[in-house]
Amino acid sequence: MSLAISMINLSQRLEVEMALRCKHGDLAVIVGEYPGCEANIGRIVQVRGPAHLSEQCGELLCWVIRPISRKKMINLYIPDILISERVTWKSDIKLPDCWLLPIRPPEDEKDTVEIESLDLKRHATSTA
Repeated sequence: MSLAISMINLSQRLEVEMALRCKHGDLAVIVGEYPGCEANIGRIVQVRGPAHLSEQCGELLCWVIRPISRKKMINLYIPDILISERVTWKSDIKLPDCWLLPIRPPEDEKDTVEIESLDLKRHATSTA
């Protein structure tokens, strides 16, 4: 078995075992960031897998990310160097899964609308 196939299998097992939020190819909102990079919170990024443990993410399971817009991101480089730059896949910027909130359509069979009846009291109006 090739190394690439075994890495993909490991990633699939980790996703199931660790109940990761994101999946390869997802769009996600950044909901957490490193100190100094908080301006990135709220940005939409694309996620590329497989998810893996990385020293860059403090030994958390992380994904390689790329913003969907060309707007620069603030990135932290060791030791404590902040750089504002455009991020591409080649930049190899990683964020932990727990700092990403996936954007997905609702499941096909799941009803997302609930009908509620509201008890509205109407005031009597006089007609003169």
